[in-house]
Amino acid sequence: MAFISNSEVTGFTGAYGEFFDFFKKSVVVWKKPKKTVGNINTSFLYGYGTPSNETNYTYTARSGIFSGIVVYGSNTPNQRMGEVHIEMPDNQVRLKVELDVRNYINNGKTERIDIEDRSFFIKSDDIVERYLTKNYYVYTLEETQ
Repeated sequence: MAFISNSEVTGFTGAYGEFFDFFKKSVVVWKKPKKTVGNINTSFLYGYGTPSNETNYTYTARSGIFSGIVVYGSNTPNQRMGEVHIEMPDNQVRLKVELDVRNYINNGKTERIDIEDRSFFIKSDDIVERYLTKNYYVYTLEETQ
């Protein structure tokens, strides 16, 4: 026998989804750029005053725009985070995201995350936060200098 009925679980998770949608912020996730090689020049001669081989590759930026809940550190030396008593320094941020964002962040190298004109790098692996039947993923970020 369950303490909460299925209809109540649906109502609670729907309400938390509305909370998430109301407080979410735009997050830009920057991945390692893709290197594209052009035509290779094989007719070059080394040592005759000209470049041995011209640069024939380009980098293509890769990024995705997502959303998540952002919790900033306070102006006090450390801030306690909820019941687990995690202390968060002032220059760190917690980012709570859904599964699609987690998959994008974890797939390949993430170079930085931009939130509100500030850049951060990922300081931790994702931590799963469960709310009844819904999973959210939390990253600790640190602001770049």
